[in-house]
Amino acid sequence: MWNHMLTKADEFCKIFGIPFSHIDMSSSDPLLQWKRKVDEVEKWIADAREKLHLKNNVRDFAVLNMLPETANEITRGIDNYCVPQLNEITSRAQDILNEKESSGQKNAEITETIARLSEKINDLRQYTESQKVHFIWLFEQLASPHKEIECCDDTSRWCVRNETLAFFTEKLNSSEVMVDRVLEDLKKLRSVGSEAAVVRDQVDLIKESENYLQQHLSEFEESKRQIVEMEDKGYLSTDGFEGTLKTKTVELEPRMAAVEKQFSDTKNRLAKGVINFHGQHKDDVKKWLRYCERKLNEINSDADEINSVYDEYCKLQELRREVIKGEQGFLNTLELNERLIAEAMLNEQQGKEYQGEIQAIAKSRNKLQRRIQEKHSRLYTTLIEGLNGMLSTSIHAFEEAQATLCETKLCEDFDTATEQMNGAKRIAEGMVELEEKAQGTLELATTITTFGILILNEEDKTGVDEKIKQLREHASTMTGKSRVEFNRRLLDEYLVLFRKEIEDRKTWIAVNENRMSSSYLEIEDLPGFQKELNEHKEFEEELNQKNMEKMADAAERVTELERNYKTDVRNLEKRWKVLKEWSNDYSLELQKVVKEWKVLKQEQDLLVEWLDPNEEQLSKINEKINWSDEEGMKKQIVDLKNIQSELEDKGVVLSQSHIKGMALMKFLNDEAAASRTIDRELSQLDRRWNTMAKDIIARIELLRNIQYKQADLKEKKERVNTYIDDTNAELDEHETKTQRLQGNMSQDVEDGETAREKKVRMKKEKETLQQDVVGLVKSLEERIAEFPRSQAIVDRINTASKDLEDVADEDSKAALHDELVNFNARWLVIVTRLEDYSSTDLPDPGSFGCMGFVKRRLSGSTY
Repeated sequence: MWNHMLTKADEFCKIFGIPFSHIDMSSSDPLLQWKRKVDEVEKWIADAREKLHLKNNVRDFAVLNMLPETANEITRGIDNYCVPQLNEITSRAQDILNEKESSGQKNAEITETIARLSEKINDLRQYTESQKVHFIWLFEQLASPHKEIECCDDTSRWCVRNETLAFFTEKLNSSEVMVDRVLEDLKKLRSVGSEAAVVRDQVDLIKESENYLQQHLSEFEESKRQIVEMEDKGYLSTDGFEGTLKTKTVELEPRMAAVEKQFSDTKNRLAKGVINFHGQHKDDVKKWLRYCERKLNEINSDADEINSVYDEYCKLQELRREVIKGEQGFLNTLELNERLIAEAMLNEQQGKEYQGEIQAIAKSRNKLQRRIQEKHSRLYTTLIEGLNGMLSTSIHAFEEAQATLCETKLCEDFDTATEQMNGAKRIAEGMVELEEKAQGTLELATTITTFGILILNEEDKTGVDEKIKQLREHASTMTGKSRVEFNRRLLDEYLVLFRKEIEDRKTWIAVNENRMSSSYLEIEDLPGFQKELNEHKEFEEELNQKNMEKMADAAERVTELERNYKTDVRNLEKRWKVLKEWSNDYSLELQKVVKEWKVLKQEQDLLVEWLDPNEEQLSKINEKINWSDEEGMKKQIVDLKNIQSELEDKGVVLSQSHIKGMALMKFLNDEAAASRTIDRELSQLDRRWNTMAKDIIARIELLRNIQYKQADLKEKKERVNTYIDDTNAELDEHETKTQRLQGNMSQDVEDGETAREKKVRMKKEKETLQQDVVGLVKSLEERIAEFPRSQAIVDRINTASKDLEDVADEDSKAALHDELVNFNARWLVIVTRLEDYSSTDLPDPGSFGCMGFVKRRLSGSTY
């Protein structure tokens, strides 16, 4: 339809020499092209107004005779050029507003430009019609007999009259046609309908009919005025054919009024229907937008797996089709809203409300398109990257597999070579799987790129097409190449290596079967067992490397290997299993011995670590006994007790070691050299433990005996010393008081004392002294009686001291000897004094107040 309109516009412009071009929206800047088109239309309008403009001095009838035709051409230009261009400008402006994120100022500028251009076109149409009437008036002026115009003669006046009559007749006929046409239009305006196109046609028809009606009503009124004016001036007769103009005018008046009223009623009725339709359609657009937003929210643009990304992209494309379908409804609503506002079919409040809702809808629609574009861009990027990655991965897998086969060089080690062959065979066989995967990848890539789901840009399309082509080539050729490489080169080399390895293993197994006669009976110590275990581990590693199960499995799989070699492999496998079974048992035995002997050795080492310093400490304790240091002796006993307690704990450990040692010796066999070593080490520990225990017990007993003897000596010495001290005190007092009785009493007279008083006092003192001397004599007699018992104690003290001196060290012996000498010296003093006392005669009995007694003689002294 649009192309048809453009063709018609081009034809019209060519006929009348009007420049015409449609807007090229594919330009790099559609907004600039749009503005240029607006400028072209405005220039055409300005040129048209210039053609209709008459100068004040125009009096040339020939020139005026051409002006009506010029006005008619401009009218056709308005209908055939300006109106289509305005429609295109309006449509493209809406596209620009939708596609470009313009500011509010830009949007307002575009809307204002369209309104200004539409107003200019309407002004030009009205100006053209007014100029047509003005041209007739100029004819009248030129044809008037009252005007002094050179060209006005009877012939010219008759021509003007005929032109005028023809003009008004055409005008009235046009009014009649207008009435008929409007009535026909009113028949078409009976209902609004439910389709946007129908409603748009109804609104267009209302506007067109109204413009048409108003134009012809104005023209009719102007024609009536001009006809009356010309009749009054005598230019037109009221009779004959010319008189029919007035009659026709009178007949048309009621018809014009009736059709105007009928049109007004119909317009009001249809306007309500259009407004209701617009409101319903506006709600439908809102529902459409909400539906699209909900569907858009369901699309995950963060998917990373290519099939998921493809599914999400298909959903987005489906949504975009839904958006395109609903887009026309939005544009229809937008256009109808503008029409309703432009045609003043909405009151002021409705206009504000509807305009606000339309703006909100347009904002939501623009936001939806922006979000769709963002998700489209993200999904497109992810999809194209995933597609390239998927194709590159498949290509790389083919290339890597082929390169691996070509670069594989069999190792001299049979097991490694077998692994290489297995890998190469898997690669060769895996080519089929790679080919199947590649076909799936190609199908997916074709699905994405071929059926229009994903429209690639030129750069991406080139890269994807190149990778698809390369993958197709690999999928069709690589499988055959890999099989040829595997069969022609690797298999031949592997068979040569296989045969050589069979011969080598025959020799190795024959040599190492002699190890099964090995025994550990001659190994003497733990390091020897550890060395044997390490050497056996090395043998086990080599034995595992010569694993015949792997070779037997390889022999079964390699069908190209000769039958005799396969028989050799089966025999070697049996011999290898026997050797492997012996090796496992021997290894377990060695591990058991090493493990248990290590534990036993650790316990023995702990005992030795304890015995060494404690034996040294016990030796230091036994070296010296300071008999004079009682606290030191007590501390020695405490230290010995502590060592004895720890020794008992170590005895428990030693007993456990004995149990473990005996169990290990039983496992090893009594004839094994290691059993003798274990028995010898445990016996040595037993001897050391027993020796230390005996020494501690003997030492503690010795120290306790010494403590007992020292305590006994101390007690006896205290008794003797008490006897010596008491005896010395009594002897001293006896000597003093005896001398006083024998005349050594003081003759001094006390102050104020008389002779008589002195005599009495002296008598009393003498009597007191006599009584004291008698008591002392009796007490000394008791001391002398106790002397033999004390002498016996002294003898025992000397004997015990001599015994202690015999077992004490030199320092202690000297201290004991000095102490004994001092003790004996004191005892000798008291013995001498008692002997002197007992050998001395008693004083005159009269001196004791006639109390006589017999003095005991001292006897029993060893000194």
